Amino acid sequence: MGLQEKQHAELLLFCLRERRFAPNLPTESEIRKVRALFTDLRERAGNPKLTVREAFEIAVEMETCEVNATYSCLTAPLHDSMYLLKRKIATSMPDHRKRLLTEGRKFGVPAETLRKLVIVRQALA
Repeated sequence: MGLQEKQHAELLLFCLRERRFAPNLPTESEIRKVRALFTDLRERAGNPKLTVREAFEIAVEMETCEVNATYSCLTAPLHDSMYLLKRKIATSMPDHRKRLLTEGRKFGVPAETLRKLVIVRQALA
């Protein structure tokens, strides 16, 4: 997941360098909200006593928050170029939610931690 998130960041940097901006950029309020979320997640992930359950909770929060919708919005201008659209597809996330569910169950993560993923996957189906 980390490698794919890095690819997402590289694609966003490409959009910035090429001045291929989305017509409707996030508002200041949305940016502050995402910044606060990342600050919180980074602090929690940096805890040297982080448990497996807590790590999965962090991953679940990332996969179920509005960050993915913001990424899709920001990369929308790439859709008018077949090459860039293919590049976006190549770097798009696989079903992280499904993978988290599978791995969470394998590592005995409690159902209440994974429940949010199930709800989001059902809504997307």
